[in-house]
Amino acid sequence: MKHSILIIGFILLLSAHSQADTLSLHYCHEQAILKSPEQQQLTWLESLKALQVSNLRLQNLPQWQVILQATYQSDAVTFNPGIPMMEGIEVPKDQYRGELSLQQKLFDGGKLKSEIVTQELNIQTQQQQVQVNLYQIKEVINRLYFSALILQENEKLLRASVLKELENRLASIRSKVANGVLLKSNANGLEIEILKVKQQITQISYEKQSMLKMLAKWTEDPKVPEATLTLPEVALSSTEIKPNSLRPEYQLFALQQQYLESKKKRMTLQKMPDLHVFGTLGIGQPNPLNFFETEFEPYYLVGLRLTWQPVSYGRWNREQESLSLQQQIVLSEQENFDKQLTISLTQEHEELQKLKALILSEKQMISLQKEQVNTSASQLANGVITSTGYITELNRQTAFQLQLQIHEIQQVQTLVNQLTKQGKF
Repeated sequence: MKHSILIIGFILLLSAHSQADTLSLHYCHEQAILKSPEQQQLTWLESLKALQVSNLRLQNLPQWQVILQATYQSDAVTFNPGIPMMEGIEVPKDQYRGELSLQQKLFDGGKLKSEIVTQELNIQTQQQQVQVNLYQIKEVINRLYFSALILQENEKLLRASVLKELENRLASIRSKVANGVLLKSNANGLEIEILKVKQQITQISYEKQSMLKMLAKWTEDPKVPEATLTLPEVALSSTEIKPNSLRPEYQLFALQQQYLESKKKRMTLQKMPDLHVFGTLGIGQPNPLNFFETEFEPYYLVGLRLTWQPVSYGRWNREQESLSLQQQIVLSEQENFDKQLTISLTQEHEELQKLKALILSEKQMISLQKEQVNTSASQLANGVITSTGYITELNRQTAFQLQLQIHEIQQVQTLVNQLTKQGKF
C-alpha cells in the first residue's frame, strides 16, 4: 500500500513539474493583465463609486444644523407708549441666539435618483476604459509569445534534425577517411558546417531568451524564461472578418451613450420643484419671533418650503443640445473603430490565405528536396561529390523546413490575432 502511495505521489509530482515547465498563451494573457498596474484602478474605481453613491443617498436623510450667534448692534428698537402704568420696551443691543434646525426632503421630482444613476454610469464608463486598456495588452503579448515560439521551434529543428544529421554524417565520413576511401577535406567541410549550425543555434537561443525575459516582465513570473511554449489550439476555419460586439470598446461606447443619456434625463428633471419640511427650535435674547420678550426665551418654527426655477433663459435647452452633440461624437468614434477593425480583420484574412498557399508549396518543395539530400548523401558516401555539394543540398532543405515551420506558426498567430481583435480569445 505504501509503495502504491509513493508511486502515485511520484506521478503527480512529475505531472505538476511537466505542467510547470510549459507555458500557454492564455496563461500569459491572464498574468499580464492581472499584474498590470492598471488592474488596481478597477478596485479603486469600485470603492470610489460606493463612496460617492453613499454620499448622494445621505441627501434623503434629515439635514441637521446647529447655529450659535452673538451680535451687538448700534441701534435697536425702542417703544415708549407714553401711557401711565404701561412700561416701554427697549430691545437690547447685544443679542444672543442658539438654534437647532431640521430640513427633510419630501419631493425632488426624481433628481437625486437620477444623479445616483448618472454617477454610477460615470464610474462604470471609467472602469470600462480601464478594461479597454487592459485588453490591448493581449496584442503585445501575442507578438512577444509567437516571436519566442518561432525561435524556440527553429532551435529545436536545428538541434534535433540538422545538427543530428550532420553529426551522424560526419561520423560516417570519418570512418571512410580513416580507411582511405574519402579525403579528409570532406570531414573538415562537415565540421565547419556543424560549427556554423551551433553558432546559429546560439544566436537563436539568445534572441529567444530576450523575448522570454520580456514576457517574464509582463507576467511577473520568473519561471517564464525556462519554460517551453505551447502552440495555441485554434480552429483553422476561423476566418470571419466582421467586427464582434465582444470587444470591450463596444461596451465602452454603449456606456458612454448611456451616461450622456442619463445626464440629459437629469437635466430635464431640473425643471421639477423641490418640496421640504423644515423646523427650528431655539432660544434667544431677545426672542427673534417676539421682540416684546427681551429676556432669554425659547421659540420654535415649523413649515413647508417649495422651491422651483421655471425659467433658465435657454440654459437647459443648450445643455441638452450639447449632450446630444457629444452623443453624435461617440457614435462617430464607434463608426471609425468599426471601419479600422474591419480593415485590420481583412488584412489578417488575406495574410491567412497567403500563408496557406505558402505552406502547401513548401511541403511539396521539402518532399522533393529530401530526395535531393538523400541522393547527395549517397554520392558523398561513394566519393562522387564532396561535402560541399551535400551541405548545399542539406542547407536548402533546412531553409525550406525553417520557412515551413515559421509559416505554420504564423498561420496560428494570424488566427489568434483575428480572434483577439474580435474579442473571442
